Amino acid sequence: MLPEVRKFFNIRNPLFQFFLYLAFFVLIAHLDLLLFSKNSSDQLRFTIQLITILITGILLYIVSVLKLNFRHANPLNILISSMIVYILIHPTNPWIFFPLTIFFAWIGKYFIKYKNLPMFNPAGFGIFLTYYVTTFLQKIGVSNDVLLVSWWGADMQQYFLNEIPIFNMMVSLLLLFGFLYFIQKYNKHILVSTFFVTFSIIFLLYNFFFHITFQESIKILSMNMFTSFAFLMLIMIPEPKTSPNLSKHQTVIGILGASVLFFLTWYLPDKSLFTPGLPFLTTLLTMNLFTVVLKEKKLLQ
Repeated sequence: MLPEVRKFFNIRNPLFQFFLYLAFFVLIAHLDLLLFSKNSSDQLRFTIQLITILITGILLYIVSVLKLNFRHANPLNILISSMIVYILIHPTNPWIFFPLTIFFAWIGKYFIKYKNLPMFNPAGFGIFLTYYVTTFLQKIGVSNDVLLVSWWGADMQQYFLNEIPIFNMMVSLLLLFGFLYFIQKYNKHILVSTFFVTFSIIFLLYNFFFHITFQESIKILSMNMFTSFAFLMLIMIPEPKTSPNLSKHQTVIGILGASVLFFLTWYLPDKSLFTPGLPFLTTLLTMNLFTVVLKEKKLLQ
């Protein structure tokens, strides 16, 4: 088993490069969380949560290879999903929610497939399913808690650098450009740029006519480039196996995703009392689903 696993950990492998970069990003977020908490018991608990998530991912990978005979399974995939889950679900969640989310991400990765590829972003699917399962369990009185999804570690800016704004901005830009490198590496630039441009146009026009000034809208958009919005756009949406490859498909899915996200995060809360629970992940999974539809119907080939 070890010789087969070793081949994936090759610095020339783009996925391993991304794994290392994401691990660096998650490490910074984790250290930032430890410095913010300042309580030794909380710091220990958060570290145990990270270890629990990673061990769960490793154990599920072993099950995949040894028990389910997924001989070509790549351990980097489940480790990447595990790290993403860690920085998206809130640290105050009950401990059982962490391995449960990784389990559902594993289900999404290996069992919900289209043409031998996962239909949905595994981390996004795992969090989405855990949220609604725990919501159901709370309603029937089995659980007291619902999974809290805060995207706490997805920001490019860090708490421990607040006292040095210029350095904080430099670190944020470095992290941002690092993820942009992988967008280009995996040839997803059309998807990301279409998504961002479409969302920006809709956002600017809507707010210009109904709410805030053009200058204020520009300020909000520029700030979003260092928040969880950027993480959704640069990491979650362009995930190689669940996002479109053809240029036309990337354009269509980018426009669709931006429209859905605006509807869920701005228009719907503004026009009604209903606020969707997971607008980012709902947008992501909608894009994943329509990517499969485009492939299946062979549209815009």
